[in-house]
Amino acid sequence: GLFAWYKERMSLPPYDRFVELIERRSLGRAPVVTTESTFAVKFLQEKYPAMKIHQAEHAPNQAFHQLQRRPQAQPLRFIAVGGLGHRKGTDLILAALEQLRDELDFTMTFITNPNPAYVAALQAQVSATTWQRVEFKYHLLPPEVAKELETATMLLMPTRADTSPNAVKEAVVAGLPVVA
Repeated sequence: GLFAWYKERMSLPPYDRFVELIERRSLGRAPVVTTESTFAVKFLQEKYPAMKIHQAEHAPNQAFHQLQRRPQAQPLRFIAVGGLGHRKGTDLILAALEQLRDELDFTMTFITNPNPAYVAALQAQVSATTWQRVEFKYHLLPPEVAKELETATMLLMPTRADTSPNAVKEAVVAGLPVVA
């Protein structure tokens, strides 16, 4: 009951708890709400039947339409684009790669925001063998991200919560397979 709800909320990072609190207090009062996905539209309509909701899709940058795919097959080149954290499933990617480290030749590139404390925590979760295959690239502009997708074998997107992952849209436009 209430204890389980409280325990679940307290296990969330402070930022996520704050966002949840603000959403609960303000969302029902908003005269108009926009969201990027049909899932979110349906979710909000069920929760707030009187709410005026508009879907406003985010279109991928032109750079993703124009790139020339040259997928790298040896080693496999996995890529993930987006924030680091529990919500985005970064730990799930590393746990899966840890299990595959002796069976596959791969590299893993995270295009993300810098978060040294979280990166250090991630490093502690995997072997040195796996960690040597991981790289982080920070502050890339859309054309630079598109360039990274040219040689990637596949995009990994194990997000636990995402209303409309733009990285998936960009990968699909670029012709890059997505495992989500």
